[in-house]
Amino acid sequence: MADPKHNERMRSFEAESAQGRQSLTSGDYATAKTHFTRAHALGHDSKMCHLRAHYALLRVAWRQRSPAAMASQFGLLILAAIFG
Repeated sequence: MADPKHNERMRSFEAESAQGRQSLTSGDYATAKTHFTRAHALGHDSKMCHLRAHYALLRVAWRQRSPAAMASQFGLLILAAIFG
């Protein structure tokens, strides 16, 4: 039997991710980062969701042309891939 709380978190993860993508597309990087940060918290118990959140945050850093944030997110993406 599926865990209803897990299913709700995954729906919320997808909703936050979609809003983040929309904000990123429109150039509202601060709002995109907020949505992707929320998605990160919601998706932490799923390796794939965790990776997707860090990749999305890396994209925000890239668009903002922030070398420090890019390096941080790249490192976190690698660590998430290795350790979950």
